[in-house]
Amino acid sequence: MWSALRRNTMEMRHQAARSQVLGQIENIVEKVDKACEGNANIQLDSSVSIPPNVGSVDIHCQPGCYYQEYFENDVTVAASYDLGLFVTTAGLLGALSDGGGQGIANWLKTQYPDFSPKRILDIGCTVGHNALPLAQHFPDAQVIAVDVARPSLRYAHARAASLGIENIQFVQANAEELSQYDDGSFDLITTSMFLHELSHQSLPKILKTIHRLLADGGLNLHLEQPQYVGMDVYQQFIRDWDTYFNNEPYWGPMHELDLAKVFAECGFDPNDLFDVGVVSKVDEKIFGKPKSDGEDYGRSPVWNAIGLWKGQSANNGAKKSAKNSAKENANMSENAAWVIQKKHLSDAEKVNLAGTKAKGQRPYFLAQKQTEQALSVAMSLAMELSVTKERLASLECLLADKGIIEKGELDGYQPSKDEVAKRSLETQAYLARVLRIMQQDKEELESNDPDMQTVQDALTKW
Repeated sequence: MWSALRRNTMEMRHQAARSQVLGQIENIVEKVDKACEGNANIQLDSSVSIPPNVGSVDIHCQPGCYYQEYFENDVTVAASYDLGLFVTTAGLLGALSDGGGQGIANWLKTQYPDFSPKRILDIGCTVGHNALPLAQHFPDAQVIAVDVARPSLRYAHARAASLGIENIQFVQANAEELSQYDDGSFDLITTSMFLHELSHQSLPKILKTIHRLLADGGLNLHLEQPQYVGMDVYQQFIRDWDTYFNNEPYWGPMHELDLAKVFAECGFDPNDLFDVGVVSKVDEKIFGKPKSDGEDYGRSPVWNAIGLWKGQSANNGAKKSAKNSAKENANMSENAAWVIQKKHLSDAEKVNLAGTKAKGQRPYFLAQKQTEQALSVAMSLAMELSVTKERLASLECLLADKGIIEKGELDGYQPSKDEVAKRSLETQAYLARVLRIMQQDKEELESNDPDMQTVQDALTKW
């Protein structure tokens, strides 16, 4: 039952975020277009394809993942991710959901105050949550943020522009092959919750790229969940739920790896590797001042960071790795066209898209599928009723306080034709939210998606 509730809650989160975004998507796209037009700090490459570790499933159960576009210059998935992350973390990462990047910057300022990187590379940046704080904390540095997802990069650039951050460039590229950058050309290379999204084929390729690009004496830092080694069995079990039931097929396999061995095979000296806790910066506007300099539970989480200073050990004799060939990279990619060639979405399409199924076979936890479907409908109804009661109570209080209506007026109100049409569309959207599970079940029959174990078997082999 717990798993059924948790899975449905995740899907409802995505549906709620997408509904909010799709209701204003034209305005969002207009702002993003304006920010990106003619700006050299956004570099897109249509030849970049979505690699299998990204395209096999929709990560975090988000329909469309980070890269899907439903119409020309669409950024629905990016805006939904931005909004959904804030809701999921309950604001724990701050108003801008940039607690990870703020944590890295603060840790560097505290522990290594003399470290002043001139070139910074952030890999797997999505919408720039953790790259932008680095650009802010190191204003004299050139920051380059890369990702394969076009809509995420465009949205990220618009976020940077809205914050007045100009020393960051967003580049569409596969981190397995960054041949446009010279050996040793970056002083700091970071990732945030990225390693566990990589297949066992992709991970060593990206680490070899990092080794090549990182300058001697430079820092490579990865924000991640802790490895399973030494962790009690219950904690491993709870964390592994995401592996099979939250579209995170590489989560468990990655956290079971001997990272020292993996880094060594990619050219690094394993003696340089360290593991440290990085305290996220408390957003005092949301939570007030922190109670301590360490973890303040519920307000200031500690991130697990895996990193190394390249060449720190005296016996570091590792050779620089060779670049991946373009041919090899092409063999690891899927050349799928994901953009629907249309200028906008109809109202009906928006309603439908809000509740679409995430790519990847949906698990069912209760004895009968129909029982879980009934649970999903009941949860949606409860959410709708709760929100409706809150809004109705607020409306009634406002009307009474202002003396706007007299008793009986609401009962006798006759809506106009336009209002009737508007309410009809809202009813359709309401029914779509409530009956989301039925829509997704139909999509499941049509998609023939593989289960998580099948995805793991294919992409977590060395």
